[in-house]
Amino acid sequence: MRVEQDGREIEIEGSFQHVEELLAPLLLAPGEGKEPRVVVRLELDGERVSDEALADLSAIGLASTQQVRFWTASVREVALQGLASAGAYADRVRLALCETADLMRADRPEVANEHFAEAIDGMSVLFFTLEAASQQLGAVAEPVQTIGAEIQPWLDAVLKAQEAQDWVRVADYLEYEIAPILERAPDQIDAARRQGGIA
Repeated sequence: MRVEQDGREIEIEGSFQHVEELLAPLLLAPGEGKEPRVVVRLELDGERVSDEALADLSAIGLASTQQVRFWTASVREVALQGLASAGAYADRVRLALCETADLMRADRPEVANEHFAEAIDGMSVLFFTLEAASQQLGAVAEPVQTIGAEIQPWLDAVLKAQEAQDWVRVADYLEYEIAPILERAPDQIDAARRQGGIA
């Protein structure tokens, strides 16, 4: 079997049942002073494996595979890239919350609640991304670690106002309390990326 890592051919001996068995020694034993790496792209016999499938390398069999090509990045690089997309995502969530606030003030709570549910889903993804980056980057991610904590009390207040069907209060919390935190988020994220070594 021919194996190529990050554009260079490498010698591998033995037989392997699945991709994880083949790649684990290459990813987990990076050498002195090097960071652990993760697979960011994989091709088997010239066919690209989906990004979703990369989440479980043990499920990707190697029966009759002649060529394995894969590209890696350090865990730190992946975390910093995740932060880059989180900055843009924070702005989209902020805009969705402002749109929800406008609908609440227009006394259209049913439509507004649909927008709000989508914004909450987006916020969950944002918080997950920030938390994952924080775990990988440690002190470098300090500027983003407070975003979720700042927003949570206001989300609790929004839910109480929703229960009371006080749509104006819901709109005010979304637009004047949560949206400004999300507006600052891209700058905080950029600061963390700069600390991590990405300009």
